[in-house]
Amino acid sequence: MVVFCIAAGLLGVILGYVFHWAIRRDPKPDAAELAALVAILVAGVVITFIKDQFLQCPAAFAWYVIGLFIGFVIFLLFFFMKWETFSQQLKKEGQMKVPFFPFK
Repeated sequence: MVVFCIAAGLLGVILGYVFHWAIRRDPKPDAAELAALVAILVAGVVITFIKDQFLQCPAAFAWYVIGLFIGFVIFLLFFFMKWETFSQQLKKEGQMKVPFFPFK
């Protein structure tokens, strides 16, 4: 069914956004990047195993990967659309961490 394919894609969008945020959040890597990467891999493996039994969508993994790309690009667009305001705020507050939603 189409609903299950869309659900796999939306899961990819959410995890892609979270992974891009985890990468940009801090200049030095830590456990958050590793946890986000593991979540992406585990979700991909789970979708691959359950796509025929529960999802009833043979292209669920393809939808998931497309969703990952879209989520990654959405955060990138948010990040660059507000970069001037965002960079001034970071300099003013003296922090270098990227917020989860750049439009705060």
